[in-house]
Amino acid sequence: MNWRTLALAISVLIFTNSTSAQTMTKSRCESLRDEIEHYSSLRRKGGSASQMERWKQERKKLEEKYKEGGCKKYGRAFW
Repeated sequence: MNWRTLALAISVLIFTNSTSAQTMTKSRCESLRDEIEHYSSLRRKGGSASQMERWKQERKKLEEKYKEGGCKKYGRAFW
């Protein structure tokens, strides 16, 4: 794969990602909130250090999707 093909592929991914962020539905935002709460609940219950770190990282990814998706317009996040 040459550098032009790689640059084009990255551009398409960035464009697709930014476009999809603007079209996130209320139900998808609610689903993300539920998933975030699920990982928060798991962490509150406790676990091994590696589990806690995995749950923390997964929650962080979901929070980022929530923010990028424009979900704030549907109400405040609970964290």
